[in-house]
Amino acid sequence: MPFRSDSRILICRRPGVAAKIFCSLLAALAVGGCDTSSGKADKRINDFIAQAMPKLDGADEDLSSAQKLLDSAARETDASLPEKIRAKALLAQI
Repeated sequence: MPFRSDSRILICRRPGVAAKIFCSLLAALAVGGCDTSSGKADKRINDFIAQAMPKLDGADEDLSSAQKLLDSAARETDASLPEKIRAKALLAQI
C-alpha cells in the first residue's frame, strides 16, 4: 500500500508549522494593508466629522463651516453605508 501524504496530518504533527503560516499571513496583511477605496472614504468621512463636531456649538459662521464639512462627508460615494448614514444624520441635525 503506497504512503499517502496528508497536509492536515503534517500540520497536526508539527504545531509550529501552523503558527508560522498564521504569522506569515498576518505579516502579509500588515505590510500590504487592507486599505480599500471604501476604507479610505470612511477615513475621510471620519476626518470631516472630527473637524465639524467642535463647530456645531459655535456661531453662525461655525455652523456654516460645519455644514460644508458634513455635506462633503455625505457626498463621499465610495464610503460604506453606515458611514454615509452617519454623515447624513449629522447633516440633518443642523
